[in-house]
Amino acid sequence: MRVKVYKAMKSPSNSSVVYVFIEEDKDIKDIDIPVPVKDRLGDLRQVNSLEINHGEKRIALDADEAINNINNTGYHIQGVGMNLTLADH
Repeated sequence: MRVKVYKAMKSPSNSSVVYVFIEEDKDIKDIDIPVPVKDRLGDLRQVNSLEINHGEKRIALDADEAINNINNTGYHIQGVGMNLTLADH
């Protein structure tokens, strides 16, 4: 499945990033994301376009789950968080 990837301009924390995936031939304005979710995401900016396939191994993305969500709801929301701890040497 060919998808467009949008980055949410609001993030739940400083250490996380949220992405929304939709089918490439769709317009993000036509996707029925619930208003409370849209409000939490803020503006969405397209950052990528890529191919995802069932059974594919990807870092930080369950391709099967993403494809199923897109087929069922029109979108997939993926959050990526990162916690770093710096230690004195």
